[in-house]
Amino acid sequence: MVAKGEGPLTVREMRFVEEYLVDLCGAAAAVRAGYSPKKSNVRAMMILRRPRVKAALKEAQDARSKRTSITAERVLEELATIAFSDVTAYLEQSKTGTKLKRFEDMPAGATRALEGVSESRGPQGDRVTVKLNDKQRALDKLCAHLGICKEQLDLSGKMKVDTELTIKVVKV
Repeated sequence: MVAKGEGPLTVREMRFVEEYLVDLCGAAAAVRAGYSPKKSNVRAMMILRRPRVKAALKEAQDARSKRTSITAERVLEELATIAFSDVTAYLEQSKTGTKLKRFEDMPAGATRALEGVSESRGPQGDRVTVKLNDKQRALDKLCAHLGICKEQLDLSGKMKVDTELTIKVVKV
């Protein structure tokens, strides 16, 4: 694997790139690539800064994305499906109660927001439980991606610390 940058990768750097793609954990990739476990996080940071390694990682990630058809756009679409799912897409009401719609009657792609559907039978009758994926988490991820809804913690300013302590002694 020859990457743009400072010439070809070393064997260990190639191994690091392969291992990094497994879990995107630099420290673990460094150890698996044969670097010492001692300070592997520092070693990984140094390796990841090398232009030839950066280029090789980008090339490998782009190739994997093309192979798997997993793109940022597709991931965002899936998050949007979950974030903007509506329970009325799954249920229909009648005079006899509420029941789950047939999958064919649900809007296109609506089933992708389902985490699970289970059915149980009991003394009170049959029961269908529908669980949607976590909407709030999907919304949070979309907000983070779009740079909106940022929570900021302001640690500037003065703080008064009360150092006086009063102890009440009770005789028993």
